[in-house]
Amino acid sequence: MRQDRRDRDPWEGYEFIDINSRGEETPPRPPREPQRPARRPSSRRGRDKPARESPKKEPRQGRSQGGRDPRRRPPSQPRRPQGRERPRKPMGKAARRFLLAFTLLAMAAVTAFVCVFLLFKVRTIEVTGDQVYDPSAILELCGYQEGDNLALLTTGEQEAALEEQLPYVEDAQILRHFPSGLEIHITAAQQAACVQSGSQWFIISGKGKILEEATQPLEGVMQITGLTLKDPVVGSTLQVEDASVQQALETILSTLVDLGGVGEFTALDLTDLYNITLSYQDRVLFQLGNTVDLEYKLTYGYGLVTSTDPVHIAQDEYGTLDLTLAGDVKKAYFTESAGSSASSAAGEDGGSSGAAGDAAGSTSSEDSSSSAADGAEGETGGEENSSTQESGRGSDIPSTIFTG
Repeated sequence: MRQDRRDRDPWEGYEFIDINSRGEETPPRPPREPQRPARRPSSRRGRDKPARESPKKEPRQGRSQGGRDPRRRPPSQPRRPQGRERPRKPMGKAARRFLLAFTLLAMAAVTAFVCVFLLFKVRTIEVTGDQVYDPSAILELCGYQEGDNLALLTTGEQEAALEEQLPYVEDAQILRHFPSGLEIHITAAQQAACVQSGSQWFIISGKGKILEEATQPLEGVMQITGLTLKDPVVGSTLQVEDASVQQALETILSTLVDLGGVGEFTALDLTDLYNITLSYQDRVLFQLGNTVDLEYKLTYGYGLVTSTDPVHIAQDEYGTLDLTLAGDVKKAYFTESAGSSASSAAGEDGGSSGAAGDAAGSTSSEDSSSSAADGAEGETGGEENSSTQESGRGSDIPSTIFTG
């Protein structure tokens, strides 16, 4: 039995590898523990047994000098089994909504790109509105041509050029009619007034745009005096050196345009801003006073000369309409002039009464009646003088007082 143990190879059951061969792809398997036979209990005790040397472990192929295999994962990161993939987490609701919105936006952008660059082309160009200039001149100034991209056309610069370079164009609007139409709408400027500057006259519109230059005023157009112009240029807006006069002129013109009565007034004097006068049809002189409540004064006075109400100024009456205090006391005072029909009628009545007085001198009874009439007239005159003194209007007694 002892001989069998001595004859047995101590390295039996171990596997050895060649450390010089480094080209193997698969790492070597760890050595197996040899299966030793079970030891029987020895009856002898205290007998020294020779120590069996443990086999030396050869270094594995591919290890570094520090004894660590670079292909081996650290213990904290367990190796995943090959052939299996980690299941993906399903997409959340917010992510799905974002993806849907992004897709729709991308589709809309592609559609817009196709429509803008391929579909919307100019096929027809039409000039509408007031025909104050030849359509070919308007198109040449705008520079539009058939085949241009309708969506990418600029309109602001062309509208400004039409209004500046063509004086009688008050307003220009360029309209797109998809998919292929272009419209240029022209609104003509109307002659509203003539402004005197030295020996020259400038014709302006209701918005103050200078339409043309002339050596004399136009007939039937309101004449404005008392202005000092600053670099007047045809096609530009009228500019006055005094800012207060400029504001008063703009207020009067805009109010008359809104009322539709620009062509009914014949003269405007802005020499004195505390005594502004405006003539209506050369028969009623508006006394506007200062620049306070100019819009209200003009509206109120224009209503008195054009209204069909019983209380108004008739079309055959001449005189002066005092609107100086209309903004404060809401009243206007009309005084008929000597050339009016009412004054002539009063003169006829005076002549007939004078003839009746001469005929009445033959009888005493008629003398007494004329004396009584003279007394009555004296009393009436005294009342009128007292009322005039109370109102402080001097000798100009208004024939009618209008309450606004």
